[in-house]
Amino acid sequence: IILATPLAAFIDANPTICRMLGYELHEFLDLEFAAIVEPESVGEIPQFLTEIRSGKPHTSVWTLRRKD
Repeated sequence: IILATPLAAFIDANPTICRMLGYELHEFLDLEFAAIVEPESVGEIPQFLTEIRSGKPHTSVWTLRRKD
C-alpha cells in the first residue's frame, strides 16, 4: 500500500511495499512516482494523475522498479 497526495507525493507506505522495492520508509517517502515506475510507463503518469484527481473510480496496473 502506498499513500500519496493528488500530486503524487508519497506520504506513507506499508512495510511490505518498502521491502518489495528495497527501500527504507524514509528513502521511499523522498521519491517521486517516476522513480519507481518502469521507464516505459513514465509517460503515462500525467494521464493517471488526471484520472485520479477526477474523483472517479480508477484501477491501474504498474510495473515497479526496485532500488537495486
